[in-house]
Amino acid sequence: MAGTIAILGAGAWGTALAITLARNGHDAVLCARRDDLINDLKRARENSAYLPGVPIPENVALTDSWTDAVASSTTVVMAVPSRFARASIANVASAIHDDSIIVSATKGVEEGSLATMS
Repeated sequence: MAGTIAILGAGAWGTALAITLARNGHDAVLCARRDDLINDLKRARENSAYLPGVPIPENVALTDSWTDAVASSTTVVMAVPSRFARASIANVASAIHDDSIIVSATKGVEEGSLATMS
C-alpha cells in the first residue's frame, strides 16, 4: 500500500523518522502541535529546536492539522512522548482510515496506568 505517511510528533525522533522516510522516496507529512514550532519548521526547513543542522527534505510536508494529515495518509506513525500518546491518538482516531497502517514509535509506559504503548 503506497501513499503518504503521517508522522505525529515533531520532536527529534519524529523529525528524524520523517527525514529518513523522505530520503528513501516516501512522501511524508510531519505533524507538530505548537504553532511556533510549525512556523519555524516551515521557515527554516530544519528543526532547530530538536534536530539542528539537519535539513528537512521538500517531500516532507509540514502541518499542525493532525486530522487532515492522517485522513490523507495510508500510514500513521506515532512519535509523541508516551505521556501524550493516548490523547494524541484519541484526537485523530476518527480520521484514520480502516485500512491504514499504524506504527508506534513511542517508547515508554503511560503514566498512571503503566500501560505499554502497544
